[in-house]
Amino acid sequence: MTRPAARIGPALAVLALLVAAAARILVARPLGGPLQVEWPDGILMDLRVRALAAGAIVGAALATSGVLLQAVLRNPLASPSILGVSAGAALGVMAALAIGHHLGASLVGADGGMVPACLGGGTVLVIVFGLGRIRGWLDPLGVLLVGVVVSSICGGLILLLQHLVPHGLRGDLVAWMAGTIRQGTETRALVTAGGIALVGAAWTALRGPALDALAFSDDEARAIGVQVGRVRTTAFLFAGVLAAAAVAIAGPIAFVGLLAPHLARMIVGERQRTLAVMSVVIGAAVVVGADVLAQCMSTEVGRIPAGVCTALLGGPLFIWLLRRNRREMVS
Repeated sequence: MTRPAARIGPALAVLALLVAAAARILVARPLGGPLQVEWPDGILMDLRVRALAAGAIVGAALATSGVLLQAVLRNPLASPSILGVSAGAALGVMAALAIGHHLGASLVGADGGMVPACLGGGTVLVIVFGLGRIRGWLDPLGVLLVGVVVSSICGGLILLLQHLVPHGLRGDLVAWMAGTIRQGTETRALVTAGGIALVGAAWTALRGPALDALAFSDDEARAIGVQVGRVRTTAFLFAGVLAAAAVAIAGPIAFVGLLAPHLARMIVGERQRTLAVMSVVIGAAVVVGADVLAQCMSTEVGRIPAGVCTALLGGPLFIWLLRRNRREMVS
């Protein structure tokens, strides 16, 4: 990448985030009504600011989780959704909702289900981490394969839970599983998830050189003073908690943890410290922008979930990135 492009790229990413944030505050479309661009007052301003904060936190958390998983596994295709962490967190929240409904008591607190999400995502992470080891060594390909299988199992259990709950709750669960940025997200949930995203991003940036060393063999990394086991385990834990926090707020949102690090690499390169910062900006811009698009696409029967927008736009874009990288490798 040329030096002018390297300077322009970060500025464009920040500008995209600012534009998306402004649009989330100013743009709205009542159900079945025309598109409106206006400065909101009172309760509307509070609701839109909450949605903006939730989208930015979710995007930053998923992007950082993707950066960590790709560094630890030395695989650019690693992401919270592919490894099953997002599905495990979603299963934890759905199980808490379903059990609470049958017991007549809420098992999901004001933090948006952060505890069951972390339990579900953490359980999947332990399973994937344990089964993905060969003779005590972490096998990147094995971890990915185990993650895909565990994700499928979690998906099946989620479908089972959806058929065991009443229709009213089933509709809410289906909408949540599509990835919805809610305007009424509780303050406690925003503060908790925001704190997790901030700490995770800061740790990733500060430990950037150690994460860079993971690109080498374990022996080479140890030779330069990196505690490979501790760094890898901590990175796995942060990746799981970050993904769980995002799922607790908005449900599973696809492609952000996979796409944001790829776009960031195109701008700032492979250094983990700058990659972590740029991925946070891009991840937040992607989710907030998807939420803006979802607001503009509202219909008489409801709004399109932001997760649907990220899936429809992120899938083709990721295919284009793969083809572009393959052509560069061939040339």
